[in-house]
Amino acid sequence: MAQEHDIGKALAYQVKREIAERYFSARKAIEDDITLLHDKINETSDFFELVIASDFLRLYSILVERDLIDKFLEKLNINEPPFYDDYMIRSKNIKNRLLTGFQDRGWTSYGKFHNRFKDSYIKLYEDIVKYNEKLNGLKEFNDVVREEVALLKTKFSLDEMMSFMRELDRDDMPGVMAENICYRSERLEECLGFIVPDAQTYLHFFPLLPQWKDLSFDMDSILKPAFNLQK
Repeated sequence: MAQEHDIGKALAYQVKREIAERYFSARKAIEDDITLLHDKINETSDFFELVIASDFLRLYSILVERDLIDKFLEKLNINEPPFYDDYMIRSKNIKNRLLTGFQDRGWTSYGKFHNRFKDSYIKLYEDIVKYNEKLNGLKEFNDVVREEVALLKTKFSLDEMMSFMRELDRDDMPGVMAENICYRSERLEECLGFIVPDAQTYLHFFPLLPQWKDLSFDMDSILKPAFNLQK
């Protein structure tokens, strides 16, 4: 009877071990997705803080004066100028860097000035479209990771995992389990939890802007005064 008991205990232990291996293999995949989600959040944040910020500053540096900038933003239904920095928009060196890669187009000085602003605005418009596409993709990926976590919790009992892991010595753990588990039992529940970042708490949608063709008919009232100030 004792031998049968030992065999039964060994078989039960092996079953639990195999379940734990499957749990930690699935868990590792989710942890990799969470790391990737963090990376994508940082990448999208950088796109907003660097690319879109530069797009706004480029337009501000062409208009220069705050009242003209405010009139322009009013057409976009934006109350406060995003990323506004008076020093940066008045610095000729920064302005030259912001306009690097933009070709002058037009026959007259004002025509070139007008097209420079137009091209800069179109780039801002396109980059905001890209940014919102990135956010939509992040939201979908965020939802997928949450579903993965929920499915893992449905398939495996966390209480059973904790109970079993406390029975194991570190040397008894197969690779993927040993890499992921905390060995102090009082921290086990904390370590087996997931922290899934919410992209929408870090990033916010920026409203799409009107297309240039919907603005261009009335832009001379802003661009001509800005052009005259730079003569």
